[in-house]
Amino acid sequence: MAAVARRRLRPHRSLPADELWRVTCDGVVRLQALAAWQSEHDDGVQGSKQATPDDTRTAQGTVDQATAGTALGAYRALTAHAGLSARAPAMRWGGSVPGVDGRAVPAVLVGPESGAGPAVLQVRDGSTFMVATGPEPRPRRYYKPDEPGGDYIATMSWAATAASASTELMAVRVPVRKDLGAHLTDTVVVLAPPGTVQVGALAAGRRVWKTDGAEVIEVRHRGDVTLRALDATGAVLATAPMHDPADGDTLFGERLVDEW
Repeated sequence: MAAVARRRLRPHRSLPADELWRVTCDGVVRLQALAAWQSEHDDGVQGSKQATPDDTRTAQGTVDQATAGTALGAYRALTAHAGLSARAPAMRWGGSVPGVDGRAVPAVLVGPESGAGPAVLQVRDGSTFMVATGPEPRPRRYYKPDEPGGDYIATMSWAATAASASTELMAVRVPVRKDLGAHLTDTVVVLAPPGTVQVGALAAGRRVWKTDGAEVIEVRHRGDVTLRALDATGAVLATAPMHDPADGDTLFGERLVDEW
């Protein structure tokens, strides 16, 4: 017997309350997603604007203006499509990350101006993007390279989502295009408050990885952690959770299930 549930939630306790759909069959969850989400989502960002100095004034690092414009459009499109209540986005970080062939490509991290909320890490600029939701890519179902306009994968940019509890301290896995989809890699962008000399990731009270402040690093450990930013004296500047499951798919910190 199948049962459909619809409930209000705070995804990963960091986002405004929204709705989650869950379908169970004989007690087994067969479908779960944010209420408005429909499996993989390739969205156009037409209407995204060239980022202005005001858009980037709060960002750490170096912001690529074209990618910043795509990131603003991706943030608005993804939060709207997921049915999330999101405030106006702000640039949090800009820099370079490894691309498809390992060469550096521009990336921009967008999140709320203050407090908890959804975050989007956009890689490259483009009129369309694909979303990485887990360690394995989700192939595009309607990819038909032999038809006119069907070979569109190479023109797409890609993005990852996160549920942020802090605008100053967060870590987001870097997405990259793979095969006919996108996946979350072992590379992580770490954003830390000014004065940070070390960010440690704790699991069950044990440090499982660390950085020398805000940077792009390789982190092979996967699993939920608590981030802790320290200054030069060892004082704690900020703490924040990072939802980082070892397998499966998530969107803005909420588990996605599609197992019919």
